[in-house]
Amino acid sequence: MPPPGTRASCPRRGRDALGPREALGPRVLLRPIENMFNIRIYNNLANEGLARLPSDRYVAPSDHDAPDGILLRSQNLHTVEIPDSVQVVARAGAGVNNIPVDALAERGVPVLNTPGANANAVKEVVVAGMLLAARNLLPAWDHLRGLDFPADE
Repeated sequence: MPPPGTRASCPRRGRDALGPREALGPRVLLRPIENMFNIRIYNNLANEGLARLPSDRYVAPSDHDAPDGILLRSQNLHTVEIPDSVQVVARAGAGVNNIPVDALAERGVPVLNTPGANANAVKEVVVAGMLLAARNLLPAWDHLRGLDFPADE
């Protein structure tokens, strides 16, 4: 447990959350609670999601030269120089193939992802597609659009 007035901000792991977790030195770095965290954002992330970051603790999006964290969707970080100040990288999506996980693990930077975060939306699209196919709704829609209905009815 961190001492009062501090928070655990960067557990050291051997790989990201998908792989083994060998410790690489100290388990936790401590930061004073009053600090603001600068988050660099790549790609367009929903404003509703970014609004969940408390504005009294996080500055996002941040053009700060030394961000504390990175949020991304599909940006290829293999071609980007990641500042030494970065303590965590989080991806809005299931894979981490666009993130240099091994290089970050050597630095003790955890890589997070969000598998299944859009599972409900995927289920809804699948069910809608099944209904469209089963009831021939698209051909019926096209047929109705081609009819000439009187304007007064």
